[in-house]
Amino acid sequence: MTYGEAVMFQKSTMRMQNGRWVSDPLPEHVRLSEAEAFEYYGEKLDKYWASLPPSKLTQEPTQRKRRKKEPLPPSVIERLLEIKELAQKGLEATAMTTKDTKLRTIIKRVGKPEKGKI
Repeated sequence: MTYGEAVMFQKSTMRMQNGRWVSDPLPEHVRLSEAEAFEYYGEKLDKYWASLPPSKLTQEPTQRKRRKKEPLPPSVIERLLEIKELAQKGLEATAMTTKDTKLRTIIKRVGKPEKGKI
Protein backbone atom coordinates (compact mmCIF):
# COMPACT_ATOMS: atom_id res chain seq x y z
CA MET A 1 0.00 0.00 0.00
CA THR A 2 1.37 3.40 -0.94
CA TYR A 3 1.30 6.45 1.32
CA GLY A 4 -1.50 8.05 -0.73
CA GLU A 5 -3.65 4.92 -0.52
CA ALA A 6 -2.98 4.66 3.24
CA VAL A 7 -4.06 8.27 3.80
CA MET A 8 -7.26 7.75 1.78
CA PHE A 9 -8.00 4.60 3.80
CA GLN A 10 -7.43 6.49 7.05
CA LYS A 11 -9.77 9.29 5.89
CA SER A 12 -12.46 6.73 5.12
CA THR A 13 -12.40 5.54 8.75
CA MET A 14 -12.99 9.01 10.26
CA ARG A 15 -15.88 9.22 12.69
CA MET A 16 -17.16 11.39 15.54
CA GLN A 17 -16.44 9.99 18.97
CA ASN A 18 -17.32 11.91 22.15
CA GLY A 19 -17.48 15.17 20.19
CA ARG A 20 -14.05 14.72 18.56
CA TRP A 21 -13.05 13.44 15.13
CA VAL A 22 -11.03 10.22 15.32
CA SER A 23 -9.82 7.70 12.77
CA ASP A 24 -7.94 4.45 12.69
CA PRO A 25 -4.13 4.73 12.72
CA LEU A 26 -2.34 5.09 9.40
CA PRO A 27 -1.87 1.56 7.99
CA GLU A 28 1.52 0.23 7.04
CA HIS A 29 2.62 1.84 3.81
CA VAL A 30 5.50 2.53 1.46
CA ARG A 31 6.66 5.93 0.22
CA LEU A 32 7.42 5.96 -3.49
CA SER A 33 9.55 8.38 -5.45
CA GLU A 34 7.82 10.48 -8.09
CA ALA A 35 8.91 8.18 -10.92
CA GLU A 36 7.88 5.04 -9.02
CA ALA A 37 4.50 6.55 -8.13
CA PHE A 38 3.95 7.61 -11.74
CA GLU A 39 4.64 4.06 -12.93
CA TYR A 40 2.60 2.38 -10.14
CA TYR A 41 -0.50 4.54 -10.57
CA GLY A 42 -0.18 4.36 -14.38
CA GLU A 43 -0.34 0.56 -14.23
CA LYS A 44 -3.22 0.72 -11.76
CA LEU A 45 -5.14 3.07 -14.06
CA ASP A 46 -4.47 0.83 -17.08
CA LYS A 47 -5.88 -2.17 -15.19
CA TYR A 48 -8.95 -0.14 -14.23
CA TRP A 49 -9.61 0.96 -17.83
CA ALA A 50 -9.10 -2.60 -19.08
CA SER A 51 -11.66 -3.90 -16.57
CA LEU A 52 -14.43 -1.62 -17.89
CA PRO A 53 -16.90 -3.03 -20.44
CA PRO A 54 -16.31 -1.85 -24.02
CA SER A 55 -18.20 1.28 -25.02
CA LYS A 56 -19.91 2.15 -28.29
CA LEU A 57 -17.55 3.67 -30.81
CA THR A 58 -20.12 6.06 -32.22
CA GLN A 59 -23.20 7.66 -30.78
CA GLU A 60 -26.54 7.76 -32.48
CA PRO A 61 -27.75 11.20 -33.51
CA THR A 62 -29.93 12.80 -30.84
CA GLN A 63 -32.54 14.01 -33.33
CA ARG A 64 -34.04 10.55 -33.66
CA LYS A 65 -34.59 10.43 -29.89
CA ARG A 66 -36.49 13.71 -29.67
CA ARG A 67 -40.15 13.51 -28.84
CA LYS A 68 -42.42 14.22 -31.76
CA LYS A 69 -44.91 17.02 -31.33
CA GLU A 70 -48.40 15.60 -31.12
CA PRO A 71 -51.68 17.48 -31.47
CA LEU A 72 -53.27 18.49 -28.19
CA PRO A 73 -56.82 17.43 -27.34
CA PRO A 74 -59.38 20.27 -27.58
CA SER A 75 -60.01 20.26 -23.81
CA VAL A 76 -56.32 20.95 -23.15
CA ILE A 77 -56.30 23.77 -25.70
CA GLU A 78 -59.32 25.37 -24.01
CA ARG A 79 -57.71 25.10 -20.58
CA LEU A 80 -54.45 26.64 -21.80
CA LEU A 81 -56.32 29.54 -23.36
CA GLU A 82 -58.14 30.13 -20.05
CA ILE A 83 -54.81 30.16 -18.19
CA LYS A 84 -53.37 32.58 -20.74
CA GLU A 85 -56.38 34.91 -20.38
CA LEU A 86 -56.12 34.88 -16.57
CA ALA A 87 -52.41 35.67 -16.73
CA GLN A 88 -53.08 38.51 -19.15
CA LYS A 89 -55.78 39.93 -16.83
CA GLY A 90 -53.36 39.74 -13.93
CA LEU A 91 -50.87 41.82 -15.86
CA GLU A 92 -53.46 44.42 -16.78
CA ALA A 93 -55.05 44.65 -13.31
CA THR A 94 -52.41 46.60 -11.37
CA ALA A 95 -48.69 47.13 -11.26
CA MET A 96 -47.42 43.86 -9.76
CA THR A 97 -43.68 44.04 -10.19
CA THR A 98 -42.81 40.69 -8.61
CA LYS A 99 -45.54 38.79 -10.42
CA ASP A 100 -45.03 40.44 -13.82
CA THR A 101 -42.22 38.12 -14.86
CA LYS A 102 -44.12 35.02 -13.74
CA LEU A 103 -47.22 36.05 -15.64
CA ARG A 104 -45.25 36.92 -18.77
CA THR A 105 -43.54 33.54 -18.55
CA ILE A 106 -46.92 31.80 -18.38
CA ILE A 107 -48.18 33.74 -21.40
CA LYS A 108 -45.03 32.91 -23.41
CA ARG A 109 -45.14 29.23 -22.49
CA VAL A 110 -48.77 28.87 -23.42
CA GLY A 111 -48.07 30.61 -26.72
CA LYS A 112 -50.76 29.86 -29.24
CA PRO A 113 -52.31 26.54 -28.22
CA GLU A 114 -55.03 26.89 -30.84
CA LYS A 115 -52.50 25.47 -33.32
CA GLY A 116 -52.74 22.27 -31.34
CA LYS A 117 -49.04 21.71 -30.72
CA ILE A 118 -46.70 22.66 -27.91
